[in-house]
Amino acid sequence: FAIVSFQLSQVPENYTQYLKIFNQMIFDFLKHSSLYSLSSVITKVIAFLLLSVYARVFSKEEFGAFDYFLSIGGVISIILTIDITQGVMRYIPEVKGELSALKGYISSSLVFIVVSYLTVFIFLVIWLDEIESNVFDSSFDKNIILSFYILFFLTALFNFFNVVLRAQLRVKSSAILLVVQATLSAFFSLLFILVLDFGLLGLVIGLSLSTLLMIVYFLVDLR
Repeated sequence: FAIVSFQLSQVPENYTQYLKIFNQMIFDFLKHSSLYSLSSVITKVIAFLLLSVYARVFSKEEFGAFDYFLSIGGVISIILTIDITQGVMRYIPEVKGELSALKGYISSSLVFIVVSYLTVFIFLVIWLDEIESNVFDSSFDKNIILSFYILFFLTALFNFFNVVLRAQLRVKSSAILLVVQATLSAFFSLLFILVLDFGLLGLVIGLSLSTLLMIVYFLVDLR
């Protein structure tokens, strides 16, 4: 009894307030996790369904080329952005409510990404013939190479803006936009592939167009 009395005496007066905060944190954690999981499942289901369509439409060479370009895009993204999104996740929560500081972090990071990709794009255009013959062994049209690079750039911007939403704990908006982007990608890709018969280029155009629309929405929303 004495031990219990001693322990109860150590409980702060605002224990109930702490308990409410803790319960709210647990609730927010479960809520955010469920939203991320749901959006992830939906986007993966869409990707799985599209995979069967791509397998019927594209040849093994085209399918392999698409996967090859995506791998290159992943490497380019890491090198050019130096994973600046981690800095965004680190500092944006600290300036919550400070609009000028928030815009400063976002604008400086955005300028860095744009300048990095634009610089490489200029060199890519200048040395496109050499890259096409030496790196890709003249297996791909120049338009395909440039289109994929533009897709990489747009994807980097989309991922950046999505991280901004997550850093602001706007989880619901982030999850919804991921699903919308995946749905638009499916729609435009099938349109350019099956209806307009653009082949592999149509897939890249469809993905780029859907990503561009989401970027425009982000820009309007962040104003």
